Amino acid sequence: MKSTSTNLIKSGVTLQLFGLLWGLYVPSTPFPRLALSAHLHSMTNGALLTVVGLVLRQTDLLTLNPLQSSIVTWGLNTAWISIASKCANAYWGTANTLPITAKVANAVGGLEWQEMIVLVSHLATLSMIPAFGVITWELFFGVKTANRGEKH
Repeated sequence: MKSTSTNLIKSGVTLQLFGLLWGLYVPSTPFPRLALSAHLHSMTNGALLTVVGLVLRQTDLLTLNPLQSSIVTWGLNTAWISIASKCANAYWGTANTLPITAKVANAVGGLEWQEMIVLVSHLATLSMIPAFGVITWELFFGVKTANRGEKH
């Protein structure tokens, strides 16, 4: 599990560095509001991955088996996929997947393949749900909780 926590911490810190650097570039994109969205998501998800990595180091709280570690690692690292599409969308201006954001950004829509990339990349982040499901399960019902004799 230490490699899972280390992976998430490294990924989170790198994502935050990317977000900081991308933030410098936001004003020069055709759709700066969409670029700002990529910046904010990079910073937020970077912090999230870092914190989850630090929580996983608390072996008195929970432990993950190899399958659970894979679910958590891959599930949370899908943040990179959606952030990459958000950066591309700062140039494309797609509108179908995130219509509220597109409206605020005055984006009128991209080419069909661009819209599809943005959609698929955001669907990939649904894998964060089972990742947090695994973490939550282990925190409340896992081996460490049972060994401590805690009541739920």
